[in-house]
Amino acid sequence: MPTRTAEHATPAPHPRGGTVVSLLFWGCLFASAILYSVWAHAPRFVEWTELNHKFQSNQAELGGLQSQLRHLQRVADALERNPDFAARVARSELDAVRPGAETIRLPQELGVDPRIPAETNVVPPPELPWYLPELRNAAENEVLRRRLVLLATCLVLVAFVFFNDGTLHLLGSLHSPGSFARRVFARYIRTDAPP
Repeated sequence: MPTRTAEHATPAPHPRGGTVVSLLFWGCLFASAILYSVWAHAPRFVEWTELNHKFQSNQAELGGLQSQLRHLQRVADALERNPDFAARVARSELDAVRPGAETIRLPQELGVDPRIPAETNVVPPPELPWYLPELRNAAENEVLRRRLVLLATCLVLVAFVFFNDGTLHLLGSLHSPGSFARRVFARYIRTDAPP
């Protein structure tokens, strides 16, 4: 079993500094996951949102049409079964008046036609979400999509190269670039000879 020599052993990081480095590492990975998720799912999510909005609009319209159909069905049943109602509708349609009856003309907007359904409280479909224009931009703009995936990749690389257990030890060697690069890649170089 190969053992590491004392000169290549990584010193234990300071507990407080190790927490900061760990938070930076996981923060970079979390931000990268969000950027990648936007890149990967934006086109499908925009399409789903638009289809869902169209479905909700059609459902609201269908509800209004069903309400009108029920009203017209009740009017048709009343015309067949209620002669008094049929006579009233005929008089209003033909402007017929019983002999000796006095009529009062009402403006059109005040007139009541039983064949016209009353205003129903149709629930309007929900509005499109506030974030949809930005998400549509992320789904359709190829330059932005390439930048999102590139930034996500860079964040993963930064997290694994710079925010690892040896980061605190590396920060002390920033004064000389050769020493810094050697320490960054020292963990990837084998120190023992193969058998």
